[in-house]
Amino acid sequence: MKSLTEYSDISATRQVIGCIMLKPELIQKYNLTKDCFAEKLYQYVFLAIAQLYHKGAGLIDAAVVMDYLKQYDAQYKNFQHNNGFELLQKITSNFNVPVILE
Repeated sequence: MKSLTEYSDISATRQVIGCIMLKPELIQKYNLTKDCFAEKLYQYVFLAIAQLYHKGAGLIDAAVVMDYLKQYDAQYKNFQHNNGFELLQKITSNFNVPVILE
């Protein structure tokens, strides 16, 4: 039996992560959950974005996600191991729009 990661599209996953960093209200609009993401890294990033949004964060960028994940040892180690900071910077830079939310 194939694993879920074999069926996931990494490009689409990254696009979704970039979109919810820019507009986290999309999480509720499309009923997104961590289970929408096959890889642990993206599950952790999703959960960080969702929590930051629910706590009223006005800016969600790579540094803010990284700082949030530092609270959780296993998640932060996974984030570091997968070069999460650089990955999120690359994802959001591909949108060519500011990451600051109103």
